[in-house]
Amino acid sequence: MTVKDLLELLIRFDPSLLVVLQKDAEGNGYSPCAGGEPAYYVADSTYSGAVYGKEDIENGEAPSGGAEAFILWPVN
Repeated sequence: MTVKDLLELLIRFDPSLLVVLQKDAEGNGYSPCAGGEPAYYVADSTYSGAVYGKEDIENGEAPSGGAEAFILWPVN
């Protein structure tokens, strides 16, 4: 999903709704969204990966083969 896809999905809803993140595909937990930030995402598989910040990229610590992304994080 891209930011464009997410915006197109969310535009249909009341902007005052709470954003809640599901822990995993099986629904083993939920948490309100605490925020987000741009980052660099490197996939380990089709469902998991690692995130690197701007500093990691500038210092050459992020592996190649990733993509710019916007990461949302839960309260817990």
